[in-house]
Amino acid sequence: MLRKVFLVAALAACVLAIAAQGAVARGSHGRGVLTNPAGARAEFNYEVAQILRGQVSRLQGRFSFAGPVPEGAGRVNISLRQLAHLSVDGSVCEFGGPAVMLVRRGSQLHEVRGHLRARAHDRRNREHPHGEPDLLALSFSREEEVLYTFRGAVGPGDLTVFVRRVR
Repeated sequence: MLRKVFLVAALAACVLAIAAQGAVARGSHGRGVLTNPAGARAEFNYEVAQILRGQVSRLQGRFSFAGPVPEGAGRVNISLRQLAHLSVDGSVCEFGGPAVMLVRRGSQLHEVRGHLRARAHDRRNREHPHGEPDLLALSFSREEEVLYTFRGAVGPGDLTVFVRRVR
């Protein structure tokens, strides 16, 4: 009987120790305007994260982008439908998943379902508050064909890449 009580107490102590450690969240969030090397401007707004609690991982997030059509007049809107992958390496977060791209040219609206890949580089942070502007690059593809890309410096706006403990 004493043995069972000791076993239950030890198991409870392990469970409490694991719970006290909490979870680790890693990801990125940002909002602002991007300007590419040619001077074209686009807007973005996103929050993406991976929550790791022990061996369990949960992805959550949203991403929206509005930018120019590469050739001619028009507008491209890209929305992430579901965050499918995310990785953080220092000040860089790469993420993506199934997405929808809407292309508007005049009164014509065309919807394309595909995959978004994005790379956020947090170059202005606590250690470097006056450094080079943050960078955001994205590509939208269907099957193996890349249909749209945009890469630019953030300003005005900000993006943050993080790894932190959460409860």
